[in-house]
Amino acid sequence: MFINYIYKMRGYSISTFHRDITSSKSIFNTIYPVYTYITYHNIGRLLSIAPNSYKTTPFLWNRALTIRGFENTGILFDCDLIHAGAINEFGDKRFAIQYKICHQEDLYKLTHLIGINKIKIGKCSNSYYYEYFLRKLSLLLPFIFNHLLTNLLQEKPEKDSFFDIIISKFYIGDFYL
Repeated sequence: MFINYIYKMRGYSISTFHRDITSSKSIFNTIYPVYTYITYHNIGRLLSIAPNSYKTTPFLWNRALTIRGFENTGILFDCDLIHAGAINEFGDKRFAIQYKICHQEDLYKLTHLIGINKIKIGKCSNSYYYEYFLRKLSLLLPFIFNHLLTNLLQEKPEKDSFFDIIISKFYIGDFYL
């Protein structure tokens, strides 16, 4: 079933590799997999994934590839799949909408997602090389970012704390729900 959850991203891409730890089967111990469905409203490079990485959680043993698509392309994937938004080549016109899907027997474990309706409007103002560096770093160290720092990524750290600065400025930006 679709969870009553919608997350819109305009002019913004979470371009570091990650697992969706706010809805992950491996973190929330759901019976069935939980899925992310994203519709992209641009043509070109949309999403980078590490194929089959949901099978090796919490580790990563394979390389990433980038999915290209047309306007209104929808991509469905397991929340434990390592993925990253493609580096933004659309500027302010980049637009994607994210949904969450779970089995009805697991909904009670994901109640923190119910009712979320957020739009993130941002500017990808980092240089291409900086963003490329962060992508590679996040792809090399997914265990550290997605599993050792899970609690810090699930809830926004105290404003201007060390972890807030590291996560917001250097890793994934302000994606918090």
